[in-house]
Amino acid sequence: MAFVIWSRRNVSHQRVRFVEARTVRTMVIVAVIAMILAALALGIAIGVAMGNTHAAEEKSQTERRSYEIDELGKISATLTHIEPRVVELVEQVKEI
Repeated sequence: MAFVIWSRRNVSHQRVRFVEARTVRTMVIVAVIAMILAALALGIAIGVAMGNTHAAEEKSQTERRSYEIDELGKISATLTHIEPRVVELVEQVKEI
């Protein structure tokens, strides 16, 4: 079975050419494989981009938690130092 295509010549000198079905099948298969590879490459690119975004977000959260824990530790240490002084001041006020 053959398909009819036209050459790229002027309309007045146009010739009819025939392409075998095997050639058309080969061209379709190559086009499908190219589309599959393009979709695979796009999927990989999207996955890498999303992975990097997720990793950056996770790192940011870790840094934020670390900062919060450091601040909580500072507050706890301050309270530990202030508490004996408050008890001492309360005793002095009771004496007065």
